Amino acid sequence: MYILGEGVEKNKQKAKDLLIKSAAQKNKSAEKALVAIGLEDNAEKFSKKRMSDVYAIASLLEEFKKITGHYPFYTQNEPVQEGYKKIGTLVTIGTSTAEEQLSKEPNPFHISSTKAYSSHLKRELEQKLERKIELPTDPQEVPIYAPNAYYVYFPAEDDEYLVMAFLYNPNAFTYELFNAHANVYVIASSPVISEYRFWNSAGIKPRIFKYIKQ
Repeated sequence: MYILGEGVEKNKQKAKDLLIKSAAQKNKSAEKALVAIGLEDNAEKFSKKRMSDVYAIASLLEEFKKITGHYPFYTQNEPVQEGYKKIGTLVTIGTSTAEEQLSKEPNPFHISSTKAYSSHLKRELEQKLERKIELPTDPQEVPIYAPNAYYVYFPAEDDEYLVMAFLYNPNAFTYELFNAHANVYVIASSPVISEYRFWNSAGIKPRIFKYIKQ
């Protein structure tokens, strides 16, 4: 009504406020309408922030390695109980609300991994970097389609990582995973990254951290 000006004066902000309230109550129509408004108003801004945030997270991991000689959650020398095998660690980085919601859902890559969250990674970083760390969070306010979080995957055996974010609009660094609203933006830590099955099957070709220009 407020978007089209049907019987009232057009007021996009008022329409958005009402839709956010409805979406919070699981109104699917409101969620879809918010997607349209959000894409129109913020798609480019959100993409730039997400890509910048991915780079910022990777920069912290690189700083961590300079000090320790390895990336966080590296478990190569840890013993494994007989009959078991090591699995990687997938860190979800988001607001407390987003992390709580996503903890109840399968990870978007459908891989077996140890679950970790921003508090775990933050603790690892702060212990070695010896300063307070604030990890960036996704800019989208309403959890529609996109996971609204960043993901960092640390393989079990190799000292590597992937930092991932989801963009609505594809660019040179995105790979479409499931649908038009699931383009993953990826950067990698090393010139040669191992051929892990989950990202190969998704058609993901990791970008190298040192070649990403800001």
